[in-house]
Amino acid sequence: MNQTPGGLDLPGRLRSMRSFFFLGKADWFGLLMDTAGLELEQPAAELPLGRLEGLLDLAIRASSAASDPYREDVSCGIHSFRVEDACQR
Repeated sequence: MNQTPGGLDLPGRLRSMRSFFFLGKADWFGLLMDTAGLELEQPAAELPLGRLEGLLDLAIRASSAASDPYREDVSCGIHSFRVEDACQR
């Protein structure tokens, strides 16, 4: 099971996700939080998504995940809910 008929390479993508979020390549997250701190303090409606995407891209390129074959597939989005509200669900 190396690839699906559409060429998705599910095993490779799952290995990539594991590296990005659970193993040694998660240093991009610390870099993103260091560079995007001011942007992330803004209300969701005022947050420039393009700038946040750019900071995410820079953080990934400066991290150990820069050589990951699926790094271009990582993106971000904005949700307008409070963490406190999400924890109470």
